[in-house]
Amino acid sequence: GSGSGAIISADGYIVTNQHVVNRADEIAVVLSNAEILTAELVGEDELTDLALLKVEREQLPSLALGDSSKTRVGETAIAIGNPLRYFQQTATGGIISAVERQVTFRDSNYSYTYIQTDAAINAGNSGGPLVNLEGEIIGINSAKIKDVGVEGIGFAIPSNTAKRVVKDLRDYGRVKRPQLGITVRDYALQTRMPSDLGVYVVEVFAGSPAEAGGLKEGDVIVKVEGREVNYSAQLFDSLLNYYPGERIDITVNRGGTPVTVRVELGDTK
Repeated sequence: GSGSGAIISADGYIVTNQHVVNRADEIAVVLSNAEILTAELVGEDELTDLALLKVEREQLPSLALGDSSKTRVGETAIAIGNPLRYFQQTATGGIISAVERQVTFRDSNYSYTYIQTDAAINAGNSGGPLVNLEGEIIGINSAKIKDVGVEGIGFAIPSNTAKRVVKDLRDYGRVKRPQLGITVRDYALQTRMPSDLGVYVVEVFAGSPAEAGGLKEGDVIVKVEGREVNYSAQLFDSLLNYYPGERIDITVNRGGTPVTVRVELGDTK
Protein backbone atom coordinates (compact mmCIF):
# COMPACT_ATOMS: atom_id res chain seq x y z
CA GLY A 1 0.00 0.00 0.00
CA SER A 2 0.99 3.61 -0.36
CA GLY A 3 -0.23 7.00 0.70
CA SER A 4 0.89 10.37 1.98
CA GLY A 5 1.86 11.84 5.32
CA ALA A 6 2.80 15.04 7.09
CA ILE A 7 5.94 15.60 9.20
CA ILE A 8 4.64 17.45 12.25
CA SER A 9 7.85 17.78 14.26
CA ALA A 10 11.51 18.23 13.40
CA ASP A 11 12.45 15.12 15.39
CA GLY A 12 10.59 12.82 13.03
CA TYR A 13 6.97 12.38 14.06
CA ILE A 14 4.69 11.87 11.06
CA VAL A 15 0.90 11.70 10.93
CA THR A 16 -0.97 9.76 8.27
CA ASN A 17 -4.21 7.80 7.85
CA GLN A 18 -4.67 4.55 9.70
CA HIS A 19 -5.96 2.88 6.55
CA VAL A 20 -2.66 3.70 4.81
CA VAL A 21 -0.58 1.65 7.28
CA ASN A 22 -3.20 -0.89 8.30
CA ARG A 23 -1.66 -4.37 8.77
CA ALA A 24 1.70 -3.22 7.39
CA ASP A 25 4.72 -5.40 8.23
CA GLU A 26 7.16 -2.65 7.31
CA ILE A 27 6.70 1.07 6.76
CA ALA A 28 9.02 3.15 4.59
CA VAL A 29 8.90 6.93 4.40
CA VAL A 30 10.14 8.60 1.22
CA LEU A 31 11.22 12.19 1.78
CA SER A 32 10.99 14.93 -0.84
CA ASN A 33 14.71 14.45 -1.63
CA ALA A 34 14.00 10.77 -2.42
CA GLU A 35 15.72 9.56 0.77
CA ILE A 36 14.03 6.48 2.21
CA LEU A 37 13.70 6.04 5.96
CA THR A 38 12.30 3.15 7.97
CA ALA A 39 9.39 4.24 10.17
CA GLU A 40 8.12 2.86 13.46
CA LEU A 41 4.38 2.73 14.07
CA VAL A 42 3.91 4.61 17.34
CA GLY A 43 0.18 3.98 17.40
CA GLU A 44 -2.99 3.95 15.34
CA ASP A 45 -6.65 4.79 15.86
CA GLU A 46 -9.13 3.17 13.52
CA LEU A 47 -12.10 5.25 14.65
CA THR A 48 -10.55 8.56 13.58
CA ASP A 49 -8.49 6.93 10.78
CA LEU A 50 -5.25 8.40 12.11
CA ALA A 51 -1.84 6.86 12.71
CA LEU A 52 1.40 8.24 14.15
CA LEU A 53 4.80 7.22 12.79
CA LYS A 54 8.35 7.98 13.94
CA VAL A 55 11.57 8.10 11.95
CA GLU A 56 15.00 8.46 13.55
CA ARG A 57 16.10 11.74 12.09
CA GLU A 58 16.55 15.25 13.48
CA GLN A 59 16.02 18.70 11.98
CA LEU A 60 13.44 17.58 9.46
CA PRO A 61 11.31 20.24 7.77
CA SER A 62 7.90 20.15 9.41
CA LEU A 63 4.54 21.87 9.56
CA ALA A 64 2.58 22.58 12.71
CA LEU A 65 -0.96 21.38 13.30
CA GLY A 66 -3.06 24.54 13.28
CA ASP A 67 -6.36 25.39 14.96
CA SER A 68 -9.06 23.94 12.74
CA SER A 69 -11.80 25.66 14.78
CA LYS A 70 -10.76 28.91 13.09
CA THR A 71 -11.31 27.49 9.59
CA ARG A 72 -14.08 29.22 7.66
CA VAL A 73 -16.07 28.30 4.56
CA GLY A 74 -14.60 29.96 1.47
CA GLU A 75 -10.99 29.98 2.70
CA THR A 76 -8.31 28.80 0.33
CA ALA A 77 -7.19 25.22 0.99
CA ILE A 78 -4.19 23.39 -0.46
CA ALA A 79 -4.04 19.59 -0.45
CA ILE A 80 -0.54 18.08 -0.64
CA GLY A 81 0.25 14.46 -1.33
CA ASN A 82 1.20 11.72 -3.75
CA PRO A 83 -1.82 11.05 -5.98
CA LEU A 84 -1.82 7.74 -7.84
CA ARG A 85 1.63 6.94 -6.27
CA TYR A 86 3.48 8.52 -9.20
CA PHE A 87 3.03 12.28 -8.75
CA GLN A 88 4.98 12.96 -5.56
CA GLN A 89 4.61 16.26 -3.70
CA THR A 90 1.59 17.34 -5.72
CA ALA A 91 -0.27 20.42 -4.48
CA THR A 92 -3.88 21.02 -5.50
CA GLY A 93 -5.86 24.11 -4.58
CA GLY A 94 -9.45 24.82 -3.76
CA ILE A 95 -11.58 26.22 -0.97
CA ILE A 96 -13.10 25.04 2.26
CA SER A 97 -16.55 23.90 1.15
CA ALA A 98 -17.95 23.11 4.60
CA VAL A 99 -16.85 22.64 8.20
CA GLU A 100 -18.15 20.21 10.82
CA ARG A 101 -19.51 17.95 8.10
CA GLN A 102 -20.76 14.73 9.70
CA VAL A 103 -19.18 11.64 8.16
CA THR A 104 -19.87 8.08 9.29
CA PHE A 105 -17.71 5.41 7.76
CA ARG A 106 -18.75 1.85 7.07
CA ASP A 107 -18.69 -0.62 9.99
CA SER A 108 -18.28 2.15 12.57
CA ASN A 109 -20.66 3.23 15.31
CA TYR A 110 -18.83 6.52 15.67
CA SER A 111 -19.21 9.71 13.67
CA TYR A 112 -16.80 12.63 13.65
CA THR A 113 -16.89 16.00 11.95
CA TYR A 114 -14.75 16.53 8.86
CA ILE A 115 -13.65 19.49 6.79
CA GLN A 116 -15.06 19.35 3.27
CA THR A 117 -12.98 20.75 0.42
CA ASP A 118 -13.10 20.87 -3.36
CA ALA A 119 -9.29 20.71 -3.65
CA ALA A 120 -8.55 17.62 -5.73
CA ILE A 121 -7.97 14.56 -3.54
CA ASN A 122 -7.18 11.31 -5.32
CA ALA A 123 -6.03 7.81 -4.41
CA GLY A 124 -2.61 8.21 -2.80
CA ASN A 125 -3.46 11.56 -1.20
CA SER A 126 -4.71 9.81 1.94
CA GLY A 127 -2.81 10.97 5.00
CA GLY A 128 -1.43 14.12 3.40
CA PRO A 129 -1.98 17.58 4.85
CA LEU A 130 -4.66 20.11 4.00
CA VAL A 131 -2.94 23.46 4.46
CA ASN A 132 -4.18 27.04 4.77
CA LEU A 133 -2.47 30.15 3.41
CA GLU A 134 -0.63 30.61 6.71
CA GLY A 135 1.21 27.36 6.07
CA GLU A 136 -0.60 25.56 8.90
CA ILE A 137 -2.04 22.06 8.69
CA ILE A 138 -5.79 22.41 9.21
CA GLY A 139 -6.68 18.85 8.26
CA ILE A 140 -5.42 15.41 7.28
CA ASN A 141 -6.87 14.34 3.93
CA SER A 142 -8.79 11.14 4.38
CA ALA A 143 -11.54 10.44 1.85
CA LYS A 144 -13.52 11.57 -1.15
CA ILE A 145 -16.88 10.71 -2.66
CA LYS A 146 -16.38 8.63 -5.78
CA ASP A 147 -19.45 8.34 -7.96
CA VAL A 148 -20.51 9.06 -11.50
CA GLY A 149 -21.07 12.79 -11.92
CA VAL A 150 -19.59 13.68 -8.53
CA GLU A 151 -16.60 16.01 -8.44
CA GLY A 152 -14.79 18.03 -5.81
CA ILE A 153 -16.16 16.47 -2.61
CA GLY A 154 -13.21 15.56 -0.43
CA PHE A 155 -12.88 15.26 3.33
CA ALA A 156 -10.10 15.99 5.80
CA ILE A 157 -9.86 15.12 9.48
CA PRO A 158 -9.71 18.43 11.39
CA SER A 159 -6.31 19.25 12.85
CA ASN A 160 -7.80 19.67 16.33
CA THR A 161 -8.95 16.05 16.22
CA ALA A 162 -5.48 15.05 15.02
CA LYS A 163 -3.84 16.97 17.91
CA ARG A 164 -5.71 14.96 20.53
CA VAL A 165 -5.12 11.64 18.78
CA VAL A 166 -1.41 12.35 18.23
CA LYS A 167 -0.94 13.34 21.89
CA ASP A 168 -2.57 10.17 23.15
CA LEU A 169 -0.72 7.91 20.72
CA ARG A 170 2.60 9.45 21.82
CA ASP A 171 1.78 9.30 25.52
CA TYR A 172 -0.21 6.07 25.81
CA GLY A 173 0.04 4.20 22.51
CA ARG A 174 -3.73 4.43 22.15
CA VAL A 175 -6.47 7.03 22.29
CA LYS A 176 -7.91 7.30 25.80
CA ARG A 177 -11.41 7.80 24.51
CA PRO A 178 -14.07 8.60 27.13
CA GLN A 179 -17.40 6.87 27.00
CA LEU A 180 -20.86 7.42 28.40
CA GLY A 181 -22.34 3.96 27.93
CA ILE A 182 -25.22 4.92 25.66
CA THR A 183 -26.50 4.22 22.17
CA VAL A 184 -27.45 7.35 20.27
CA ARG A 185 -29.04 8.43 17.02
CA ASP A 186 -29.50 11.82 15.45
CA TYR A 187 -32.80 13.27 16.62
CA ALA A 188 -33.68 14.13 13.03
CA LEU A 189 -33.29 10.48 12.00
CA GLN A 190 -35.08 9.15 15.07
CA THR A 191 -38.13 11.38 14.62
CA ARG A 192 -37.89 12.05 10.84
CA MET A 193 -37.89 15.76 11.61
CA PRO A 194 -36.18 17.78 8.86
CA SER A 195 -33.70 19.56 11.14
CA ASP A 196 -30.80 18.97 13.52
CA LEU A 197 -32.17 19.27 17.03
CA GLY A 198 -29.77 17.19 19.10
CA VAL A 199 -28.80 13.59 19.72
CA TYR A 200 -31.45 11.11 20.81
CA VAL A 201 -30.49 8.63 23.55
CA VAL A 202 -31.76 5.28 22.31
CA GLU A 203 -30.37 3.15 25.14
CA VAL A 204 -28.60 3.64 28.46
CA PHE A 205 -26.53 0.62 29.50
CA ALA A 206 -26.92 -0.74 33.00
CA GLY A 207 -24.06 0.25 35.30
CA SER A 208 -22.76 2.83 32.81
CA PRO A 209 -21.47 6.32 33.59
CA ALA A 210 -24.59 7.69 31.88
CA GLU A 211 -26.91 5.75 34.16
CA ALA A 212 -24.95 6.81 37.24
CA GLY A 213 -25.13 10.43 36.12
CA GLY A 214 -28.87 10.38 35.50
CA LEU A 215 -29.18 10.20 31.71
CA LYS A 216 -32.33 8.42 30.56
CA GLU A 217 -33.55 6.75 27.40
CA GLY A 218 -35.48 9.27 25.34
CA ASP A 219 -33.33 12.21 26.47
CA VAL A 220 -32.13 14.45 23.67
CA ILE A 221 -28.56 15.69 24.23
CA VAL A 222 -28.29 19.33 23.17
CA LYS A 223 -25.12 20.56 24.93
CA VAL A 224 -21.86 19.23 26.37
CA GLU A 225 -20.20 21.65 28.78
CA GLY A 226 -22.17 24.47 27.16
CA ARG A 227 -21.11 23.54 23.63
CA GLU A 228 -24.08 23.08 21.33
CA VAL A 229 -24.64 19.56 20.00
CA ASN A 230 -26.88 19.21 16.96
CA TYR A 231 -25.91 15.77 15.69
CA SER A 232 -23.88 12.71 16.65
CA ALA A 233 -20.54 13.81 15.20
CA GLN A 234 -20.59 16.96 17.32
CA LEU A 235 -21.25 14.82 20.41
CA PHE A 236 -18.25 12.57 19.72
CA ASP A 237 -16.10 15.62 18.90
CA SER A 238 -17.08 17.23 22.20
CA LEU A 239 -16.30 14.10 24.21
CA LEU A 240 -12.86 13.86 22.61
CA ASN A 241 -11.97 17.09 24.45
CA TYR A 242 -12.04 15.18 27.76
CA TYR A 243 -10.49 12.14 29.40
CA PRO A 244 -11.91 9.19 31.33
CA GLY A 245 -12.49 10.14 34.94
CA GLU A 246 -13.35 13.77 34.20
CA ARG A 247 -16.79 15.07 35.13
CA ILE A 248 -18.76 16.99 32.53
CA ASP A 249 -22.15 18.70 32.39
CA ILE A 250 -24.52 17.38 29.75
CA THR A 251 -27.69 19.30 28.96
CA VAL A 252 -30.64 17.33 27.60
CA ASN A 253 -34.15 18.03 26.48
CA ARG A 254 -36.33 15.73 28.60
CA GLY A 255 -39.98 15.87 27.61
CA GLY A 256 -39.64 19.49 26.56
CA THR A 257 -37.77 20.57 29.69
CA PRO A 258 -34.03 21.36 29.72
CA VAL A 259 -32.19 19.26 32.31
CA THR A 260 -28.45 19.28 33.08
CA VAL A 261 -26.80 16.17 34.48
CA ARG A 262 -23.19 15.70 35.63
CA VAL A 263 -21.48 12.56 34.38
CA GLU A 264 -18.12 11.05 35.25
CA LEU A 265 -16.72 9.73 31.98
CA GLY A 266 -15.76 6.09 31.67
CA ASP A 267 -12.91 4.57 29.64
CA THR A 268 -13.16 2.78 26.32
CA LYS A 269 -10.67 -0.10 26.48
